[in-house]
Amino acid sequence: MSVTMLAKPNYVFCLGPIYAVMLAWRWWQELQAKRLTIVDIITQLTAGVLLPLMVFGWQMDRLSQEILEQGSSSIVWDPLHLWKLWSPNITVSILLGIAFPLYVAARYCESAAKDIGFVLCWLVLLVALAMFALFIESGFRKTHGNLWWGILFADHMLFLATATFLLRQPPSWDRIVAWTLLGAHAGMGIYYAARCIKEPQFATLH
Repeated sequence: MSVTMLAKPNYVFCLGPIYAVMLAWRWWQELQAKRLTIVDIITQLTAGVLLPLMVFGWQMDRLSQEILEQGSSSIVWDPLHLWKLWSPNITVSILLGIAFPLYVAARYCESAAKDIGFVLCWLVLLVALAMFALFIESGFRKTHGNLWWGILFADHMLFLATATFLLRQPPSWDRIVAWTLLGAHAGMGIYYAARCIKEPQFATLH
C-alpha cells in the first residue's frame, strides 16, 4: 500500500475504508479462533497503516511549497459540480464506462459474489465514484479533477479482476458477450487516444 501511495494517493484513499473493514473482520475471525497475537496486529498495522501514512506525510510536505506559491486549496463538499461540466448525462457515462464488469456481475451474480477480489474491486470503485461525485478541490485546483484519479485506478483494477474471473468461467454465450464488451471498451479507448493525438484540444474538453 505504501508503493501505491507513492504512485497515486487517491486510490489508497478509496481502498483504505474497505481495507480497514476487511482487516477488522479478519482480526475478529482470527481472535475467535485464537490464531492472532499482538505481534501480528502490530505488524499488520505498521505495514498497512503506519507506513502509508508516513509516505503521505512526506508527499504533503513536498507539496506544501507549491500550495504556498499558488494559493490555498482544500477538499470541499460540492456534489457533481465538476462531473456536470464533463458529462451531459452522468448516469449514461457511468454505465458506458463499466459495461464490461457490470454485465459480468449481472450474468454471473452468484459465483461473482464469492470472488473476494472481484467484490473488493467493486467496493473500491463505489467509494471512488462517491468521492469524485460528492467532493471537489477548491482554489486553483478546482478544475483539475484530481479526485478522478481514484476512479481511473479503481476502474482499471476492476477490469483486471473481471477479466481474471471471466477466464475461469466455462464457455458460453454470456462469456462471448462479455469479451465483446471488453473489446468495445478497448476500441473506444484507441479511438479516443488517436483523436487526442490528432486534435490535442479534444483532450482538454473531456
